[in-house]
Amino acid sequence: MLKKILTLITSSFNRKEVILNENGEPHIIRYIVWGRKSDRNKQHHGRGLYLQKIVTSDSSKDLYDHPWRWGRLTLWGQFKEQVQNKASVITREKTVHPLKLTPLVSSRFAHAIELVDNKPIWMLFWHGRARNQWGFWMGNKKVNWREYFEISNQHKSAHDSLK
Repeated sequence: MLKKILTLITSSFNRKEVILNENGEPHIIRYIVWGRKSDRNKQHHGRGLYLQKIVTSDSSKDLYDHPWRWGRLTLWGQFKEQVQNKASVITREKTVHPLKLTPLVSSRFAHAIELVDNKPIWMLFWHGRARNQWGFWMGNKKVNWREYFEISNQHKSAHDSLK
């Protein structure tokens, strides 16, 4: 029932963006309640509130952080989340259920999301002003997202040439 209500509500939104994964497939469909569309080249300078549908798991094997403090309320669906322990690079996995509130998280919090049974999830997501750059954690080293994707594409190209 809630899934149908969310679909009905979002059908009236005229401000949305679709974030693609590296295969060019939709990863997140973000309905902008307040704020503006993202621009990774300019970062998010202001605050934002979005209703978003995550349709695929994060594809990176490495955890990532956001440029701003953020929070979320999971509305529908379940996901597993790998999070980085503050004291080390050891990760732990937890399952997040509907109506789970994550009020405010540091921009240094590293994580990755995996959908349960590949079923989409809906969440209300908010963030503050940008405090740093978006990045991926390779071991205990943070790599800027642009550099990370260049490295990933080089590895993918090398792997594809071996086939």
